[in-house]
Amino acid sequence: MVNYFELANISYRYPDGTHALRDLSLTIGRGERIALIGHNGAGKSTLFQQLNGILQPTTGEVLFNGQKMSYRKKELKRVREHVGIVFQDPDAQLFSGNVKQDIAFGPTNLGLTQQEVQARVDWAIAQTEIDSLADKPIHFLSLGQKKRVAIAGVLAMQPAVLILDEPTAGLDHYYANQIFSLLRQLETPERTVLLSTHDTQLAYEWADRIVVLHEGTIIYDGNPYDIFSQDDLLQKAHLEKPWVFDVATTLGAPTPLPRTRAALKDFLRTKTLG
Repeated sequence: MVNYFELANISYRYPDGTHALRDLSLTIGRGERIALIGHNGAGKSTLFQQLNGILQPTTGEVLFNGQKMSYRKKELKRVREHVGIVFQDPDAQLFSGNVKQDIAFGPTNLGLTQQEVQARVDWAIAQTEIDSLADKPIHFLSLGQKKRVAIAGVLAMQPAVLILDEPTAGLDHYYANQIFSLLRQLETPERTVLLSTHDTQLAYEWADRIVVLHEGTIIYDGNPYDIFSQDDLLQKAHLEKPWVFDVATTLGAPTPLPRTRAALKDFLRTKTLG
């Protein structure tokens, strides 16, 4: 597997002295779906901000496409053309008058022609299914709508790496499911998607790799099955088992365990018929 990122023994300390990351090493490959989970203050947002150069490690180094990340403005611009981040609070990145203008901001700064910018905006709007919002002022949108617009703005840059910090935080079940469905649509063999979440069911169902952070260190990095069998680790990280995993193991489902509601229903139907 080709690695987009290699993080080597990075630590990060905020100006107030808080150690957010501690001697952390991690590789991120092309086409992976990675869920980053951990309690508040575990270092998830800080780690994400290392990946597109918003923050620079206090110690250690970050490699992108095999090259040590430079923090000069010109080099960072090139990295950010390939690495898009959607913040937990969409108001932190939405600032234009209306939806179309906001989505067009990134592609315009890439130096594309007006025709190319318009094509990317139209594509991103279609991908996120926000056609009806295209001409609406940003301040008229709901939180769920703002999150979709923020994702569209990053998608219009056509990044190879898409990072979403708590994309379903603050959303009701309907809008959370919309974001989840959108993630499925965005998957390609070349695009790496990383998200942080407190929703262990989402992580279990969606990710092909789960990374658990605790007090700035990685305490688990592996498949979505093994982690939820480790009660000591879950207790340490303050994590709950996904309900699908819990029900499936209680009922003695064979491996690989069901990961979705639909797969669990299929197992129950088979078990009943058997």
